[in-house]
Amino acid sequence: MQRITQRISRPLCRALSSSASAARPSPRETILAASLTHVHTHGWTEQALAQGVITSKLPPSYIGLVEDKKSEMVHYFMKDCNDRLKDELELNIAIAKMTHTEVIKWCIRERLSMNIPFVRSKRWHEGMALGAMPLNALETANHLEEIVKIIEQGMMLSSSPSQQSIGRLELGLVGAVYIATELHLLSDESDGFRETWNFLDDRAKELASAASSPFPSPDMIVAGSAVASSLAGAVVSLAAPAAQLGVQTVAGSVVPQIMAFMQPPTIDSTVGTKAKDYDLSDLPPFETQTH
Repeated sequence: MQRITQRISRPLCRALSSSASAARPSPRETILAASLTHVHTHGWTEQALAQGVITSKLPPSYIGLVEDKKSEMVHYFMKDCNDRLKDELELNIAIAKMTHTEVIKWCIRERLSMNIPFVRSKRWHEGMALGAMPLNALETANHLEEIVKIIEQGMMLSSSPSQQSIGRLELGLVGAVYIATELHLLSDESDGFRETWNFLDDRAKELASAASSPFPSPDMIVAGSAVASSLAGAVVSLAAPAAQLGVQTVAGSVVPQIMAFMQPPTIDSTVGTKAKDYDLSDLPPFETQTH
């Protein structure tokens, strides 16, 4: 319980603290941050939000500042964690000496460690299920894309001269590795989530091998998408019954969103090959010169 309180109090401290150069958090942000400490008891519910209002010592009517009382807590948590990951990345001077694979592993482990308090209290599968609902899936995918961008930033900070450029395929696969590891985390009962971190190590090695090809083919892109989907499906069978709802909704809604991020733009090679593809009606008439 002490570890849970220690971890989750960080967003609350982040929201409540201010400096001369930083704007004071809005009442809405203060309520959402305070509500996270009550999710372990009440779930992602209006009751947790009401307790957040009380903790913040704000008038009860302020609960109306949060319109979607369940989903907004989840999205606030995701955004706060991404902001913290970005801060920690900037403060980690060891990043400059890491390889791309080490940066990927460090970022994913740091980010997923922020979810652990909710995993321990059996609440994160509920949060994932809420985030994967049709009305929320796009915003959740945006949060995941932000994680990939933060990891890309870390990879660019790596000063190793042997590093290759970061391709779109590699970034898409980084998102797939993150999702698969997060799903694995839900069903991990090993000490210190050792099996999840071993799983991450293995996937990162596979990613490095796939990214080493100088000319990734379309087949590799399709294979990457299939691997991500199959990983999600495999974890469904491993997950505890209480977690299956969150895993299934993420596998069905969010995985396709993030995998679309890695697809190259398509060009229709048939356009322009037929006369009807051109509108000649607005061309000026040809002038005939007379001699």
